[in-house]
Amino acid sequence: MNRRAVITGVGVVSPLGIGSQAHWDGLVSGRSAVARVDRLTRLGFPVDVGADVPGQIVAACVPRMPKKQVKLFNRATTFAMAAASLAAADAGITTPVPDPVRAGVISATLFIP
Repeated sequence: MNRRAVITGVGVVSPLGIGSQAHWDGLVSGRSAVARVDRLTRLGFPVDVGADVPGQIVAACVPRMPKKQVKLFNRATTFAMAAASLAAADAGITTPVPDPVRAGVISATLFIP
């Protein structure tokens, strides 16, 4: 069976910027997102330097969700919701989705212990 997929929208949540254009601008400018991250030390990690995405900026990217609900999600889920919202906007998809059976989201995260 030969099936095809089409990427219609892109949503990026990264330490360099929220949104594909902000992320790309950060990449091509050579800007570093690495800085001291106090949260790592508080969580018990033996390092205090990393590239962090500010949570309050990401929560602002999820406008259709109640703030109380966003507070209940972990960071990875909040990032995924924000990226999906940005990708839908980039694709020009409005709600309700015309055919939800033919729509989907691919989410990827990277965790290095």
